[in-house]
Amino acid sequence: MKSMTGFGKSSYTSDQFDIELQIRSVNNRFLDLKLYFPNELTYVDLQIRKIIQSKISRGTVEVRINYKDKRIPHAEVDYNKLDMYYKLGSDIAKHLKQEYKPDINELLQKNDLILLENNSLDNTEFTEKLLMITEETLNKHQEMALDEGKSMRVFFLESVGKMLKAIDEVEEYFQEHKSEIHDKLKSRVLELLNDHLTEENEKRILLETAIYVDKSDINEEITRLRNHIHKLKDTIEKADISPIGKTMNFILQEMHREANTLGSKFSTTNSFDNVLIIKEEVDKCKEMVLNVE
Repeated sequence: MKSMTGFGKSSYTSDQFDIELQIRSVNNRFLDLKLYFPNELTYVDLQIRKIIQSKISRGTVEVRINYKDKRIPHAEVDYNKLDMYYKLGSDIAKHLKQEYKPDINELLQKNDLILLENNSLDNTEFTEKLLMITEETLNKHQEMALDEGKSMRVFFLESVGKMLKAIDEVEEYFQEHKSEIHDKLKSRVLELLNDHLTEENEKRILLETAIYVDKSDINEEITRLRNHIHKLKDTIEKADISPIGKTMNFILQEMHREANTLGSKFSTTNSFDNVLIIKEEVDKCKEMVLNVE
């Protein structure tokens, strides 16, 4: 079991490059992968996406990349333009009858005079190192997600235990409830008939009791709810690193429906607390599962 919440950070330093990469994620129903890096790195966009998607299937994931290129760029002088500037300066000085002495520092500040050859980042070394620390950062992120998942697993299993115990008690109370209904109805009828109960009337009482109990019977709800809980428990216990959040969510939706039906059909003084425990635990699990990948 993995959480959709995670964080990882890695860096790489050499004589030529400094690279820093962060991966941060929070919960989302689908995968929303956002990459933040300079335009020069767009050539690795697809490669980085494939790496992230190989281990993350759901969540809002932010990948941030910063780098520093420490290589000295190659520079050249555009001598044609230099000659042009010199000739213009000389002509102006001649026209003004002055001596022309070009200022080299001023010439160096002209953007069109110095040609800088941009060092391409699309080279084997930089790309290899960038993809390497992407993998490294993702592994750190996954370690955190799995650690969080272990805590969540403990929570879910404890919650399952509470619900199963509460269901057992509700079922026990319901068996007692059926006997109480029969006895109360029989007593009431005897009272109305002045303690004169024929065999035929007793059969009628049993029939009416059976009809009444059948309308409020919760055996189907208990059976379905117990099956859903065991299915949830099996899903959690058999989970590895595969995504199970959606499966758990579907099961919990069914549990929520059955728990509400159970509460509306059978709610006595004895059973109320246990029905409440079941509904509360289902709600807690529904909230927690939103962060399960």
